[in-house]
Amino acid sequence: MIRVCIDVPPLFYPKAEYAFRNLLTMLRLKMAIVKAEEIEAEGGIYYGFNCLISDKQSGKNVVSISASTDAFDFFSTRKPLDISGVATIQGVLTDKIPVLFQGRATPDINKSGSENRPDIIASVFFFLSDWQNGTAGEPDKHGRCRFSDSLQNKLGIDYPIVNEYALLLGRWLEAAGIKPGKMNWNGSAFALALTHDIDRLKKKTKGTWARESVDFLLLNRNKKSFPERLDRWQASILDLLTPGDTYQDSILKLLEFSGKAGIRPTLFIQSNIHKHPNDSANYLDLPFFDKMVERISETGGEIGFHPGYEAGYNSGLFAEELNQLQQKTGNRIRSVRFHYLRFDPEQHVELLVKHSIENDSSVAWAEQAGSRTGTVSPHTLFDRNKNSDSNVIELPMIAMDVQLLNYMNLNISESVALLRKQVDLVERYNGVVVWNYHHHTYDPIEAPGWHRMFGQSLNYAIERKPYNETFQGISKAWSAI
Repeated sequence: MIRVCIDVPPLFYPKAEYAFRNLLTMLRLKMAIVKAEEIEAEGGIYYGFNCLISDKQSGKNVVSISASTDAFDFFSTRKPLDISGVATIQGVLTDKIPVLFQGRATPDINKSGSENRPDIIASVFFFLSDWQNGTAGEPDKHGRCRFSDSLQNKLGIDYPIVNEYALLLGRWLEAAGIKPGKMNWNGSAFALALTHDIDRLKKKTKGTWARESVDFLLLNRNKKSFPERLDRWQASILDLLTPGDTYQDSILKLLEFSGKAGIRPTLFIQSNIHKHPNDSANYLDLPFFDKMVERISETGGEIGFHPGYEAGYNSGLFAEELNQLQQKTGNRIRSVRFHYLRFDPEQHVELLVKHSIENDSSVAWAEQAGSRTGTVSPHTLFDRNKNSDSNVIELPMIAMDVQLLNYMNLNISESVALLRKQVDLVERYNGVVVWNYHHHTYDPIEAPGWHRMFGQSLNYAIERKPYNETFQGISKAWSAI
C-alpha cells in the first residue's frame, strides 16, 4: 500500500486518481488517498501544482510530481491537443519519451533529490482514457477515429508509452526508498489472450455468391487484375459447390489449434437482430453453432459478445442482442468487442457499465497495429460523462489479421515479423498479447496464407511460455494485487 496525495482542482481530481490507480497497478501497488500532511509525516507520492512538498524538505520517502495547470484547462474541454509545446524526457526502456503537459520540473528528474518532476500523470490520463477519440480529425466512413490523426502517429510513438511512464514512476519510487513490483503472470513474463471474431458462420449463402460475382469479379472491390479476379471467382464457385462449409471448417481448425497448444481462447460471437449490411445474418440457430459452443467449452475457452454494426450507438439494440446471446448459450457474457470496432466514444463506457460488462477489447485502430491507449497492460476504462473510473477492464488489442493484410497491406512474412516483434515488446513490459484472428483464417480463397501467419505467430509466442488464459482469467489475474 502506498500513500498518495492528489492536490488538484475538483474537476481534474477523478482523472488524476484514475491515472494513478492504473499506473500503480502496473507496478503492483495499491494506493491509499491521504492528505498532504500525512505524506510529509509518513512518505508517499505528492501530486499537485502548488508543490507544497519537496523531497529535500520532508526528509522522508517522498516522490513529488508537479501538476500542470495547462492540463487542468485542457481537460475541461473537448478540444484537440496542441503538440507544439510537447517536450521529451529520458525513459527507462525507451530513450526519449514525450510529456504532453509540463509542470514546474527541475532539470535532472531522476535524482532522488529532485523536487518537482514533470506531469506524467496528465499524459497517462490522456492516453488511457482514449481522450483523443472524438477530438482528432474527421472519423472514417464507419465513424472510427483514424490512426493517421492520432498523437502516436504524429509523435512517432511505436512503443507502449504508458508502460514507460509506469517504469519511470517506479524508478522515482525506488530513488525515494519505496520498492515497486512488476506483474508476474503465474510465473510467466507476459500473458497471451488469443481471440477470434466470429463474424460469419456459414459461407454457402446468397450473399457469398453475390459478393464473389458482383463485388469482387465485376466491380473489382479488391483492386485485383482480371486474371486474379477470374481465378478467385472460379475457385469460389467450386468451393460453394463442394460439400461442407469452409468457414465452419476454419473455425474448427482454430479451436483444434488451441486445444493442442493448451490455449484458452475467447471467441466474440454475433447475435444480430436488426441486420445491417455490414452484419452477417443471425447464425445462432444454425446446427453448427451448438457444435462450436461445445468445442469452445472443450478448450476451456470463453464466449464473448460481438455487438452488431449499429449496436454501439443503440443501447436498446445492444441489450436485445446481448440478451439473445445469453439465452442461447445459457451463460452470462462478461467480455465484449464491437463489430468493426465501431462504438460511440462518448457513450461507450456508460453502455458497458449499464449492461454489467466487465471486460472490453474495442479500443483499437482498425487500420494500424499497436495500442491505441498507449499500453500493453490491462487497464480500466474512464467514463467521460460521469468523470469517473468505470472499473470495466480494457484488454488492448494490438493486432488482427485483416488489419495487417488488408489495411496495412503487409504480406504474410511481413505480418509474422511484426507479430513476433509485438511478442518481444509485450514480454519486455510484462503485458498481454491480445491478437484477433477471424473465422475465415483457414479459408484458402478469402484468406490465402493466413493460416501460416496464424500458426507461425502463435508458435513464436507459445515458445516464450506465456500465461494462457481467457479474458476473464486474465482480468482476474491482473486485478489480484
